[in-house]
Amino acid sequence: MRMAIIGTGYVGTVTGACFAELGHQVVCADVDAKRIKMLNEGRTPFFEHGIEPLIKSNMEEGRLSFVADNKAAVKDADVIFICVGTPPLPNGKPDLKPLEQAIKDIAEGMTGYTLVVERSTLPIKTGDWLIETLSKGVSKGVEFDVAAVPQFLREGHAVQDFMEPSRIIIGANTERAQNILTTLHKPLN
Repeated sequence: MRMAIIGTGYVGTVTGACFAELGHQVVCADVDAKRIKMLNEGRTPFFEHGIEPLIKSNMEEGRLSFVADNKAAVKDADVIFICVGTPPLPNGKPDLKPLEQAIKDIAEGMTGYTLVVERSTLPIKTGDWLIETLSKGVSKGVEFDVAAVPQFLREGHAVQDFMEPSRIIIGANTERAQNILTTLHKPLN
């Protein structure tokens, strides 16, 4: 399956590298060009046990790449995982500006049916907002579904947590989305 991962913090990078390890074609994107340069060198700006060898081997096999262009990353993707950070604002609410920009880029970059998956920790009802925002931005005739697969990754143990999950929760409103995500996660059960 062709996948795009938007956001290359530890959740996005681990998600991308692990899906590549399972045989998928994965493009990870981030607006931080310095981070992308580092990842393309096989290095990470954070510690995560086992991630650097996983990145290097999957890049060498041609299954994993990193770009600083969200729109280019999603152009041919069948599935897009949104893994952007939502740091807290001074009032304690999450800063959704990076998410808003990512959604706009995704909408502009999609060219055919795409499953857009929330993986970031987001407020309740974000899925409804996500559908509304994507609907306003996609080209006429481009179909999509939105689903959620929350992450349960511990920093420092995220590769193991991804490959040997204690649970996988899939939230999907359509049978098509449910089937795609079930198939995608089947090797992890």
